[in-house]
Amino acid sequence: MLRFAQFGAGRIGAIHAANLAATRGTRLLHVVDVDAAAARTLADRHGAKVSTAAAALADPAVDAVIIASSTDTHAELAIASARAGKAIFCEKPVDLSLKRVDACLAAVGLAHAADRRLGDFSGGMRQRVGIAQALLNEPRLLIVDEPTVGLDPEERLRFRQILTELAVDRLVILSTHIVSDVDSSADRIAVMRSGRLLAHVTPGELIARAAGQVWRCTIGDGELPALRERHPVSHVERADGGLRVHVIARVAPRAGAESIAPALEDAYLACLHLADAA
Repeated sequence: MLRFAQFGAGRIGAIHAANLAATRGTRLLHVVDVDAAAARTLADRHGAKVSTAAAALADPAVDAVIIASSTDTHAELAIASARAGKAIFCEKPVDLSLKRVDACLAAVGLAHAADRRLGDFSGGMRQRVGIAQALLNEPRLLIVDEPTVGLDPEERLRFRQILTELAVDRLVILSTHIVSDVDSSADRIAVMRSGRLLAHVTPGELIARAAGQVWRCTIGDGELPALRERHPVSHVERADGGLRVHVIARVAPRAGAESIAPALEDAYLACLHLADAA
């Protein structure tokens, strides 16, 4: 049986006490708080007694202490508990002001929704809340994974703008297979396949590498499956009674194919599929 004394009878303290009550082999013996009424309520609820810090730490039956009091008391209580030979579980200190929270919400365009329930937010708004949470501790590095998947066009555009603005004073790593996200916000691109780095270049350099490897031609509707078996196809549109396609290949994929300047998506596919043939 592990016996605990707890410093703090507020909201967090009540959660800790309830967790102890639900855990076999543990018991809460003492509750310490400057708010005597709160301490009494919590102690009565769990069969403990209201104590002073000195009395709780002097009790030889206490094996460990839970420090869930205000942050400014943590260091003093931790030192006293260590000197008393008690195991210490300390609530993580939080040093956040509402101004900082408001600033992070404003950075992602959610200041107007600060008082709304998260459950009422759209998918894009929830994505932005995640970014705001990541910004709370002012990280120098921010990593986002597929942040625009499932978003409507307006939310996707807004999210790209946010990432571009955030990259002004920090490093932002965006992991995505949506090339248009990269095209609008990245100054360097790393292309990977099966854990192997194929390129780490600027968008312009990647496009330059694909020069002479993108072809445009018009085909019949029924020819597309066979063409895709032979070559990557980066673009398809209906035109001239058939399909106008962009094909990635080192040489013309068929008679009449026209070499065109690559876009970033063309260059990305060329890097993925032609790298081994380089």
